[in-house]
Formats: sequence, C-alpha cells, structure tokens
Amino acid sequence: MWAQRRSSRGTLRPSGTPTAYAVYVYRLYPSAGQTKQEFVASFMTTETSLQFPEDLLVDGQTYVLIVAAIENGDHGGTAAPSRIAPPHAFGSVLTGMLVPGNPGFLAPTVPLKAWARSGGTWVEQGPANLACLNTPDGGTPLAVDVTVTGTVTDFQDGTTLSGVDVAAFENQDVLGTPVATAVSGSDGSYSLVLSSGQGPRFSYRLRQTNYLDTYRLNETYNPDTANQTTSLSPIAVTSANAITAAVGVQRSTTRGLLIGGIRDCDGNQVSGAIATLSSSSCAGVSDCEPSELAGVQTYYTSTNGLPARATQQASTSELGSFVVMEIPPTPAAYLQVWGYRDQAAVDAGNLELIAEIKAPVVADTVIKVDLDPLRTP
Repeated sequence: MWAQRRSSRGTLRPSGTPTAYAVYVYRLYPSAGQTKQEFVASFMTTETSLQFPEDLLVDGQTYVLIVAAIENGDHGGTAAPSRIAPPHAFGSVLTGMLVPGNPGFLAPTVPLKAWARSGGTWVEQGPANLACLNTPDGGTPLAVDVTVTGTVTDFQDGTTLSGVDVAAFENQDVLGTPVATAVSGSDGSYSLVLSSGQGPRFSYRLRQTNYLDTYRLNETYNPDTANQTTSLSPIAVTSANAITAAVGVQRSTTRGLLIGGIRDCDGNQVSGAIATLSSSSCAGVSDCEPSELAGVQTYYTSTNGLPARATQQASTSELGSFVVMEIPPTPAAYLQVWGYRDQAAVDAGNLELIAEIKAPVVADTVIKVDLDPLRTP
C-alpha cells in the first residue's frame, strides 16, 4: 500500500537546453517570530533528475529548492563539479518547497516474527502469534480495590527518584481528572489505590523537575487481586534529546515524543512491524490507509537499544520497539502498528493493521506504551 513512497528524493525537469543544472537546498526554520533560511547543500549535475544523499534532509522539516540552468561554459565535470567557468549563461528556472515524508512508514519486506529473551540473547520463536487479533477483548473492570505499589526510577540509568508526582487515569484519559495520585518517597517508592469498578485499563502521568511529563499508557491489572505492582520510569529532558539526536533530529519543545513497542498474543516482542500516528482510526475499516499526522517521523530501535535511520532499520527489530518523533499536539491521535502476517501476505501486498490505541498528544511530553494485538470491544 505504501511500497512506492520515498523520502529525500526529487525529480527536476526544467525546460530548454542547458548544459548543466545547479541545485541549491535551504532549510526554513522559525526564529523570533520570523521564518529564516539556512543553507544545507548545493549540487551540480548534467542530468535532469537528482537523488539526494539519504541523510541530507530531516523528515518533517521544510526546505526550499532552487534549480538554476547553466548554458555553455565549463561546469567542472567530475574533477570540479561545483565550479562554473565563463563564458556561461545562468538563470533560475525552478523554485519549490519540499517537506520529506515519514521515513519509517514504508511497507516492510519481511513478515512478522516473534522473539523472546533467553539468557541475555534474543531467540526467534517463529511467526508472530496473532490468533487473538480482532477477537473480543475480554477485559473487565476491577472487582476489588487494588493497591498498586512500585518504584519510580530514571528511564536511562535506573536510579531511584524521589518527589515524583504520580497520577493514575482510567484508559487513556490523561488530560482528565486522575482517579488516584501519589508522590514517590526518598527511596523512589509509591503507593496508590485504584477503586473497584474502574478500568479495565489505566494510564499514568509522571511529573518531576528536569523531566518531561511522561505518560505511560495501556496498563492492565488482575481484577480480583488486591495488591499488585507497577514500576514507573519518567524520561529526563536530556535523555529525550539524546534519543532524537541519535538519528540527527533536534527535538522540538512544541511537539510530542512517543516510545512504543509491539507484542504478539503470547507476549513476545514482534519484528518486521511498522508504526505511525494517524488522525483517524483504521480499526474495523476495510482497505484503510492511515491519515498520518503532519511531520511525524518513525524510527525503529536496533539491537543496541537506540533508534536507527530507515536505511539501517526499516521496521521493528527483535526488540519490537520504535520511537515516533515530532508529533504535532492533538486531543486525539491513533498510534497504529502494521505488518504482514506471513510470507504469502508479503508476496500479495496484504499489509494488515496489527494494533491501535487512541491517545492525546501534548507538546514537550513523552508517551510510553506497549501494544498488544488489536481486540474488539
């Protein structure tokens, strides 16, 4: 469905009979209430098409391209491709704007596989188990009051954090009124009570100085067990900046960040999946194609635990995790995960919605969520 989409590529077809073309690339960016431009690169070519280097453009940014036609003169050839020697005629023939698409949402080339960790090594379990996909959820509200205890630790280094405000919400209603609150103690511990009848799913907001507000979604509990545990880990501003910098993206404080994962019906991590955020749901919709939020950029975590560029990791690895960057704020977005069930589906191009969850996106915050296969109410 998306196999023909490409990013960082343009085709230039000016008229006339020039002997060469000069292409100039500028990035537009806001500064002090004005739009400014920054020089990125220039190219000289005798061809009527040009493919940019893979890492030249940052997806979601806006660029201006200026194409100039050169007639006669020595344009330097391969020895000096940027040199133009007189006599020559030089004139701008094309100016345009370019906003590259999501590099991490191209149709994968492999089917979904399940992975489990054993003795420090990820071991393939065979095809991802999707037997529960599109079956009734079966989740039920809490039958008893549930006391949830746990420890709040830093996402990056695991150190315990005191004074963290912890707020619990039903489902993904993280902009509403919390159903329970707590503050982590000197040892990072917290305790709160979820009341009977609430649920079946819960979300948490973690708030602390020098940390992004961190929303953890899609937590479930045994409805009949009175005491249960959940460990929570907010993400520091410096850690969030480092995550996006790993793929050359400067995190914008006017946009949101999401760290996600995908599991199969057995709870194993899933490789070969792709993810994005859409403005509309595809659950139960035939032949649905996501309406991607403008500027979102998806990257998949490689085995070193860091997000990688699409040329290195085009879909989820055995870690089953991904990062969606530069998400525009919205009251409701749909995180979607897609994939091919098996090799036959790959060959036929039958890309399938594997998981979806609805959540708001808030500027300068981060969402953490692990998804299970999509279920029906």
